[in-house]
Amino acid sequence: MKVIFRGYIQGKLVFQERMDVQDDAEITDAAERHHELLGGQPYMIEIEFLDELDPMRRFHRIGTDTRGMVLPIAINLSKRSN
Repeated sequence: MKVIFRGYIQGKLVFQERMDVQDDAEITDAAERHHELLGGQPYMIEIEFLDELDPMRRFHRIGTDTRGMVLPIAINLSKRSN
């Protein structure tokens, strides 16, 4: 599947990467790698699934800065497992 990862710090786009992924594990690995690029500041990662036609399922947003999220899903980094 084709996806685009976007990273935002305080509402400003700081990176965008388009990828072809084969499974959920690759998406999780990429999201974790992108999280590390954001340096612990208030952030949002947006994953756009380009093959998804339903606009309600096309975007997935996670992070600690929920201002740009339609349906915010904040994560607690202190409980994150490795």
